[in-house]
Amino acid sequence: MTQKDGMPVSTYISQWGDSAAIRLPAALMKKAGIEKGAAVELSVRGAEIVIRVGKSASRPRYSLPFTQAELIAGMTPADKRADDLLDVVESEWDR
Repeated sequence: MTQKDGMPVSTYISQWGDSAAIRLPAALMKKAGIEKGAAVELSVRGAEIVIRVGKSASRPRYSLPFTQAELIAGMTPADKRADDLLDVVESEWDR
């Protein structure tokens, strides 16, 4: 993709944990038809890294074995905020 003046769009490779990350400009993603959270396939062609929308692009990045509704089902107002009821004992501050 190029900017309106015909110049390529530039970005930088950054550190992300033990891996590297590239920030993709929104205009580039829009033109390519890629949305945030989409599954993509990466490949190397010579000195180029090719990003292609994956076969299951609408699939979420991860799947939990339960829904949020199932997780909180049966909770009462008292145990929804149980962490707010905890008091720090003075001796815990000294440790």
